[in-house]
Amino acid sequence: MDNTMNKKNFSAGDREFLEALCSKTSALLEKSGLFGDLMDEYERIGEKEVRIEAYIEEFKTIGPKLLIEGIINEAGFDKITNLIKLEAKSPIICILEAGMASFKSLEPLFIKNGAARVNFNERRVTPSLASALPIDYAIARAALVFERTMKKEISLAMADPFDSFTIGEIEKYTGCKAEVYYCEKSEIVKVLKQFE
Repeated sequence: MDNTMNKKNFSAGDREFLEALCSKTSALLEKSGLFGDLMDEYERIGEKEVRIEAYIEEFKTIGPKLLIEGIINEAGFDKITNLIKLEAKSPIICILEAGMASFKSLEPLFIKNGAARVNFNERRVTPSLASALPIDYAIARAALVFERTMKKEISLAMADPFDSFTIGEIEKYTGCKAEVYYCEKSEIVKVLKQFE
C-alpha cells in the first residue's frame, strides 16, 4: 500500500483503518487455522534442517565403514550426501531407496556393529504396540515398536539401526529406552499396514 508517486498520501486516520483491518485479518487467519498451518510448516522446515544435519553427521561416521565393506564407492559419497539433503532421510534409507546396495549386503555391517535382526514371523505385534508411534511417522522412518516392558524399555525394529536421530526422537516421544533391531523396510511397512 505504498505510493511512490505522491508522498504522504495517507493520513493518521488511514493508518488507524489499516491497523484495524490488519488486526481483524490476523484474527480471522488464526481462527481459520491458516496462521497455525503456516507456523507448523515453518517449524517443520526447521526440524527438517536439524534432521538433515544429524544425518550428514551420521554419514560422516558410517560412510568410511560402508566404503571399507565395499557397500559404496567414492563416487557414492556425494550422491548419498545429496540424497540426504534432498530427502531428509537417513544414509542407510537413502542407499537402499537409491538402489546403491541391497539390504542383504548391509546385514554384515549391522551385525558387526552389534545389531540383531528381528523376525516378525516369530514375534506378535499388537495394535497398541504398532500404534505407539504415529503411522505416518513410523512408515516414513521405517520404525516399529514391537515390544514394551514395565521398566520403560521398548524393542524397536528399524530399517536403519544406525539412525540415532530417529531413535532419540522415539525415546523422547515414548519416554522409554529403545533397544534397536534391524529389519527390512518392506517387512516393517507390511506389519504397520495391518493396523491402519
